[in-house]
Amino acid sequence: EVMVEVFSQLSVEDKWLKAWEAALKLGSNPPTIHHGFAKEHTLSNGSKITVTPFVLREGQSLVDYAKPDIEAKLATALTAQRFVNVTGFLQGRTGERHSQAIRVASSVGDVPGPQQLAVRGGDTEGALEALSGHVNRAFTDAKLARPELFRVRCLTRPDSRGQVWSMQLRLYDGVTLDEIRRKAEKLRQALGCDWLRVTDDKSGCRIVAGANPARLPEAALSKPDRVDAVNLDWEQAWLAANVVTTGGLTPEVVDSALLPDNPLVQRITLSIPAGLSFAQLKMARTKLEAATLNGFIDIRESKDRGAGFAEMLVAKTSPMKFPEPYRFDFAHRPGRMPFGTSVEGTPVELIAKDHAHVLLVGGSGSGKSASAQVLISGALMSGADVAVIDAQKFAADFKFAQPFCNGWATSITDACALLEALYAEVKRRAALNGQFGVGSISELPEELRPREQYVFADEFLGLFLTGSRPELRSESDPDLEKARLEQVAIFQAKRRIGFLIARIGAEARSAGVHLVLMTQKLIAAMLGDDML
Repeated sequence: EVMVEVFSQLSVEDKWLKAWEAALKLGSNPPTIHHGFAKEHTLSNGSKITVTPFVLREGQSLVDYAKPDIEAKLATALTAQRFVNVTGFLQGRTGERHSQAIRVASSVGDVPGPQQLAVRGGDTEGALEALSGHVNRAFTDAKLARPELFRVRCLTRPDSRGQVWSMQLRLYDGVTLDEIRRKAEKLRQALGCDWLRVTDDKSGCRIVAGANPARLPEAALSKPDRVDAVNLDWEQAWLAANVVTTGGLTPEVVDSALLPDNPLVQRITLSIPAGLSFAQLKMARTKLEAATLNGFIDIRESKDRGAGFAEMLVAKTSPMKFPEPYRFDFAHRPGRMPFGTSVEGTPVELIAKDHAHVLLVGGSGSGKSASAQVLISGALMSGADVAVIDAQKFAADFKFAQPFCNGWATSITDACALLEALYAEVKRRAALNGQFGVGSISELPEELRPREQYVFADEFLGLFLTGSRPELRSESDPDLEKARLEQVAIFQAKRRIGFLIARIGAEARSAGVHLVLMTQKLIAAMLGDDML
């Protein structure tokens, strides 16, 4: 058996001697094979990759052999090897090269790149040899001195439709992290992968490359690795937006997840390094959208983690689903009316105790009436009383609610009468609060507690803006006199309506009476002193 091994080694030595003679310049002394460290690995696609170490002769170095032309000649001389990579012989854990040794990895089969190469039986040594060859070729294409790949880790499951690898490199010959970042796109193309990110590492740099993690199923990566991938994406964006400390630090992603109620939106929690402020993050929003190709980014202070942290809500396009159904599951709760859906996908509610009155302002077709319809429905389902005033369109948009309302006015005189009754009710409720020594109707005994009252007034400015005063002198013509008296009545009613709206607005909070006023346009000059 010993002799068989000896003859086998002699055969291998002869093969390599001939290969080196074909690859090197005439008269060059080839390196000496070291059988004791030779290995063979099987890759995930079944290809075998052989690693053969060599001892260099005095005066020789890795740069004399790690050249694309020499590797190509070796591949031809070694009976059509499809993959040959000459690299350093590692003597440390962080990519230190042995000064007098090299290793050559070769394979007759296809050697997958980072996007196709999976882990086979937990063997990452073979993957390291395969990825080292691809990385070296990529660096050569990018006109960068070859690094030493010393540690690899697959971030994806073996059965993932695309693989992602983390590769730690030690840099040589003056290559810097900034140079690699500038040539990241060239490296990605040379590696034949969809996604590549470059980040700092204490030994040089770390390249993470392969399939785009954002396009892989959630289960393809572990939670920490997915957060790491998101952080790498955003590190590149922060650098592009110049949100970086003088020491080169950028905000760090500490958590990332799709919103449970709106999977269109990703919530990202950030740790802000010393030297950066929350305001700087906010100011970079537009640049970040351009750098990440996201259509929506909302940067907020973190409520859960406090100072030193921020939160981003991110979506590729609009974060809002349309149409969004009414949340009946949140209706029927006293004092609360769902009227919309937030970016988070949760209902936005009007809470009576927090918002005494509501103003809806928007031009024609902007959605005021639709919003009011939602609020009226919510108010009725919450058990509140509802009154509607619309002297312009005769409450056409709210007819569905008329059978359930306790007040309905479609003319100026009716509106005035309705508001008189409501103001009297405000006075009655205020007296009741005083009788029991409480600050709000919500604190009254349940058997005496009146229901919340909402008053919806569409185009409310038209209810009290009087215009010019009508003629005070009587007309001799009966028809003209009748018209004049009608104008006087409307003028006086509008003045009274203005007073009543102002008083209800000022006094009705504790009485549980709430105004919901709608108009197309509002400026201070339109309002009287009482309104302001």
